[in-house]
Amino acid sequence: MVKKVIVKSAVLACFALAPLAAADTLEQAIEKAVHTSPALQQSWSRVQSFQENTNVARADYFPTVLLTGGIGEEQTDYTAGINTDTRLDRTELGLIVRQSLFSGLRTVNDVARLTAEEKSERYRLYAQAEQTGMEATEIYLELLLARQVLEVAEQNEAEHQAIRDTVANKVSNQLAPTSDLAQVEGRLASARSSTAAAQIRLYEIRSRYFATIGEIPDELSDPSVSRVMMPSSLAETIARARENHPEILSAQEAIEAARREYRAATGQHAPEVYVEFGATRNENTDGSEGLDENYHVMLRAEWELFSGGSHSAQIRSSSHRIAEAMNARLDVEQQVRQAVEASWYSAQFTEQQVVYLEENVRKSEEAEQGYQSQYDVGRRDLLSLLIVKSETFAARRSYLEAFYQNLIAKYRVQYSMGKLLDSVTVAMPEDWTESED
Repeated sequence: MVKKVIVKSAVLACFALAPLAAADTLEQAIEKAVHTSPALQQSWSRVQSFQENTNVARADYFPTVLLTGGIGEEQTDYTAGINTDTRLDRTELGLIVRQSLFSGLRTVNDVARLTAEEKSERYRLYAQAEQTGMEATEIYLELLLARQVLEVAEQNEAEHQAIRDTVANKVSNQLAPTSDLAQVEGRLASARSSTAAAQIRLYEIRSRYFATIGEIPDELSDPSVSRVMMPSSLAETIARARENHPEILSAQEAIEAARREYRAATGQHAPEVYVEFGATRNENTDGSEGLDENYHVMLRAEWELFSGGSHSAQIRSSSHRIAEAMNARLDVEQQVRQAVEASWYSAQFTEQQVVYLEENVRKSEEAEQGYQSQYDVGRRDLLSLLIVKSETFAARRSYLEAFYQNLIAKYRVQYSMGKLLDSVTVAMPEDWTESED
């Protein structure tokens, strides 16, 4: 089965300046990626902006209070000659309180629209968090694979080195031809090349791991395959994706927002009714000395009878946005279904591939042991032994690649349903969910 890997110090030295972490589990790596992602923090700020927009709309439920005041000089000229021209120090003080009673339900629908838009953005944030979690999952498993491929390559190189030393000893004692030494040294060079390629691959993946997670783990823990709970059927997987995938939920909220926008637009044809209380306290106004106070309470109505057709055009525009949002949801559902099917079949077929390749490794190792025993007693030539060792190395590497491809595919099934973080018991930051209705 899969083993832990000891990485060459030369490769580790390349990352001497990068921060090292203690042994990380897959869950810890995902949590770090989600909680520290600048892109996710940016999306969260956008959600908060939508929350404040909703509060702006809710303000229309409350009265407006306007306080006015002024001070200056007033000059009154009488042209009829009856009164003498006057110059007075004028002061004004006024208070107006206005409470809306009816506005065609525009405020109700504006609040509902902005609430739906905020929910849509929040679900997009969740979808982005799922994607970040999947990226962390893939890079974590790829790093495990790279380490174990390097271990297999080093083992293969060591075995070829041992054969080379044995053959060199035989050649020096004139017990084997020099062609055998040339042959095994060529195979050894190929094995060393495979080790170098594995080191390069490990270096590349560690760089990507650091970019995704923010640190390089000292050790990694093998994830438990049994913990990846697969749905019982493709149909169940598709049904759960339609119910839970945040992209679909976001699209549904976008439809609700468009509908509320349409209702708010139709409300513009209705009159606005409000209560107004006003009070003024003016002194030395209109050429008259003294104090002038006025109070009023009015039930007022305003009805815009013509606006150049702008209201009707806005209603038509809103209806088109409803159609756009509905088609966007259909497009998202198709994309989600396609992703579900691709990940499901990948998990199923790589599962079979792992079984076959595991058997291939077992048989290759049995053949190698037999060839080694026969070579030791002179019943097999060197070339046959080298060939079977190369086949064993290739079988082990293919098995490791298939094993991790299958594991990634299983996690991708969870991701395609929008349930990856739940499946690995990783919670999003509390701020992202505590204000969710």
